[in-house]
Amino acid sequence: EPQDKYDDIYFDSDDETDGKESKKEKQKFKTNDELLYDPNMDDEDQQWMDDLRRTYQSPGSSSGMKNKKKDGLKPLPNSDAVLNCPACFVVVCLDCQRHEIYKTQYRAMFVMNCSVVTDEVMKVPVKTKSKKNKNKNKVVTHPADEFHPVRCDQCKTEIAMYDKDEIYHFFN
Repeated sequence: EPQDKYDDIYFDSDDETDGKESKKEKQKFKTNDELLYDPNMDDEDQQWMDDLRRTYQSPGSSSGMKNKKKDGLKPLPNSDAVLNCPACFVVVCLDCQRHEIYKTQYRAMFVMNCSVVTDEVMKVPVKTKSKKNKNKNKVVTHPADEFHPVRCDQCKTEIAMYDKDEIYHFFN
């Protein structure tokens, strides 16, 4: 026989109630609607996220072609993280790869809620072995190591660098 009320032990407290009716009303099982709970919500949210991630997967990609699902959709590649802006927490990347050595660095090809600042160029200094002291303060950069800063669209915080190969590098 299905129960429609909780056991009394769930409501065992020292608080006095106004009467037996309010106590019985408290003990009545609540429906999912009353609890503002949708048991299918997690599955629906996962499907929405998978659909969004599929929109930027290349159709001719060979990854996962051998393991097609029953419905004909390729399985999505695993992402190492979902990245958010460190200042305002807006989502900026759903698919990324973690750096093998520097565990707080990620790289990605597809981003959202951020913009590349193309009129600014940043260069990475190259270590040089200088035998003369006068060249010690000179900073040498490799011409191929030019990056553009990437800023969060929401709060304008600099969150990544964009390289010539169209890869986003998230450092923080």
